[in-house]
Amino acid sequence: MLSNNDIARTLGKGININPFNNKNVEGASVYLTASKLAWSSKTGACLFTHNKIEIPPNDTAIIITNEIIQLTNRFAATCHARLTLTMKGLSYYATPIKPCYSGKLIIFLQNNTNDQITINVNEKIVTVMFFKLLSNTSISKAVIASPDAYLFSTNKITMDDEQRTIYETPKSHNDSENQKRYDGIKKDKSWILDVLMTFVCSSLFITSIILLLILPPENQNVKDVVFIVSPFAGGGAFTFIYKLMKKYMGK
Repeated sequence: MLSNNDIARTLGKGININPFNNKNVEGASVYLTASKLAWSSKTGACLFTHNKIEIPPNDTAIIITNEIIQLTNRFAATCHARLTLTMKGLSYYATPIKPCYSGKLIIFLQNNTNDQITINVNEKIVTVMFFKLLSNTSISKAVIASPDAYLFSTNKITMDDEQRTIYETPKSHNDSENQKRYDGIKKDKSWILDVLMTFVCSSLFITSIILLLILPPENQNVKDVVFIVSPFAGGGAFTFIYKLMKKYMGK
């Protein structure tokens, strides 16, 4: 299973989430959010009103996510319920996302109460956990996973022009603006690594200088080793300090 650091490294390479929001990333998962596209599974009626989704008592909402998920053949994922929604009386059954999947997700939230339950558009509704496969799956081509076949097969659910535009946005699993958001989280992660390496190299360099000054002559062999190590430590410290200044201070 991938951690948040693994996910950050993999975005744009084996995993795409568009639109991507860094705030939706947790320790080992990513939240997906509710779009305005929501219908009753019983009647097919649209449940969206006034920027909210109103789920009738003892009914199941069919909600399409804002985000497109795209995986290569080395990754798979599972969707899980969000605790705050289950505490309201909504249930959701974990579902897999197969390798090579590409498309928005259909989320079924069942209202198990006798009262109407309201959730907000753009609210986090499920969390996705990603897994890297030990070997490539036999599926080699991207599966364009359109919800059309399921949603509209009964003719209960229809879309107007505005809903169709929402449904078809974004147009692809990645774009230039989304890549910038990827770069943002990768920059955040690399900043931590740069600071850590700066600290390690600087500490090693300072320790080397101190040892060269305080070691007695009879420890010449040790001093020779320290003398060899110190330039590398100093060079590493300078390199990472320069990278930090260039990246984050505009130098």
